[in-house]
Amino acid sequence: MEIEAKFTIADLKTWRKLDALDELAGFALSEKSVRKVHDTYLDTAAQSLRSAGYACRRREMDGEITITVKQLQPAADAIHRREEFEIQLVADQPPEEWESSPARDLVLQLVGDQPLARLFDLRQTRIVRAMIREAQPIAQWSLDAVRVRAGKRTFSFRELEIELTSGNENDLAAMVARLKDEWKLPAEPRPKFMRALEFVNATRSVPPAQPSAQARAPKASERHAARPKTLTKPKIESDDAMAEAARKTLLFQFQQMVAHEAGTRAGEDIEELHDMRVATRRMRAALQLFDRYLEHRTYKPFAKSLRRAGRTLGAVRDLDVFRVKAQQYVAQLPAERQTELEPLFAVWQSHYDAAREDLLVYLDGDKYTCFKNEFGEFLQTPGAGAAPVVSRDDEPLPHRVRHVLPSVIFEHVAQVRAFDEWMAVPDVALTRYHQLRIASKGLRYTLEFFREVLGAEIEGLIEQTKQLQDHLGSLQDTVVACNVLRSLLMWGTWEQGAPRKKLLTTRGMVAPGIAAYLAARQSEIQELVNTFPPVWRPISSEEFSRQLALLAAL
Repeated sequence: MEIEAKFTIADLKTWRKLDALDELAGFALSEKSVRKVHDTYLDTAAQSLRSAGYACRRREMDGEITITVKQLQPAADAIHRREEFEIQLVADQPPEEWESSPARDLVLQLVGDQPLARLFDLRQTRIVRAMIREAQPIAQWSLDAVRVRAGKRTFSFRELEIELTSGNENDLAAMVARLKDEWKLPAEPRPKFMRALEFVNATRSVPPAQPSAQARAPKASERHAARPKTLTKPKIESDDAMAEAARKTLLFQFQQMVAHEAGTRAGEDIEELHDMRVATRRMRAALQLFDRYLEHRTYKPFAKSLRRAGRTLGAVRDLDVFRVKAQQYVAQLPAERQTELEPLFAVWQSHYDAAREDLLVYLDGDKYTCFKNEFGEFLQTPGAGAAPVVSRDDEPLPHRVRHVLPSVIFEHVAQVRAFDEWMAVPDVALTRYHQLRIASKGLRYTLEFFREVLGAEIEGLIEQTKQLQDHLGSLQDTVVACNVLRSLLMWGTWEQGAPRKKLLTTRGMVAPGIAAYLAARQSEIQELVNTFPPVWRPISSEEFSRQLALLAAL
């Protein structure tokens, strides 16, 4: 039987004060131990365990896998009492191959012959301390920063857990009373599993915002368009000319853009628009990467059209991201507070309607249609738009992938590593993180464009670069959201910063709920900054560069 108390920590200031404590309710707190924990929750396709009121957690630490099966009943207050069964495994195995144990018997009873599969992942940074009385550990104190990822979205929250180890419930009651009366901490009645699963399920079923009546209604064929199938890879080879590698890359991304157009028009799945926008971004990145191997005069009109497409898609995508994060925040609030952001959603809707209308007008316009037709036809011709491969003095110029790729890659590595010293100083400016995000995106796209040439081993390095870019992307999204919220409160405008023309009629919004949300997003900025070093460390290491050098030696 696990007996523990759980409290929600709403802001970073409270977190820091709790972290600085050396005693609570007469119990001394030991030295800190910081643990990085990655949990994977398992269940059947029909979620048989959850339906029966249990969660199955896989945790790997120090080379040992621990399977924990817990009851899922929520508590009436802060104190949770629930059955817990554990079993250690030396390797991943199906339940029928586990050693005989209560955990094995319970899981098999509930799932039968249905296989267990990953439900979702939950990552934590835990600051763990022992609570001691008369030199005896009574309970374990744990400050937990939790992150759950579903698709391309992340949910973060903080908790304090105090689990009895050798004390009794009177000891725990004294600790709970102090945290409630003195610290005013709200009890958390839900297990982490339930909070995370609510987010995962909500994210998977987030309803799209509704376009205004003025926006063009999608055609039936667009509303029911199936998500596009995976397209054929570019098939770049080491002997290709760089201009040909550029054409193959651009053609693949162009096909991705077109494949997601119907879903973008329909507006039923926000990821369709996101994928279409990413394709335009990658094409713009490819044009920059291959610039010296392409004929500028030929590609310039297409580059201009891609910028326009990216801006128009980006206006809607930024609003989609803002809305999803705000909905996640509201979902965590008590029922009586879940209308606090209605004024914000009302303002958001008007901007979303306008951005969707602009997008549909653009997609239906002659300029986009001409761009799509002309660029698509142009990219079908091998050698199209290639720059000369000899100089004006008739000297051969390096232009084969195998000759120039190492220098191309390490030019981007150098752009990222240039931030080494800037990331090591105290209080790094937020603009530096944004600049590093742009540089890391360039490196990631470069590695992905040439993944077929670099081989399967490049996938690990791409994933490390992606984690850095995603982390910095979350930070930038949060910074932008805070700027928008401040503008609304101060000036009553959605645009970031003060209005360009400060009219006498300009006035801010009186909205305590929006102010509370701004405070929460500001705390999120600090948390993302605090958790940046572990994400940055692998990319800035010599090992990363060494592995990349070995793979780039074609």
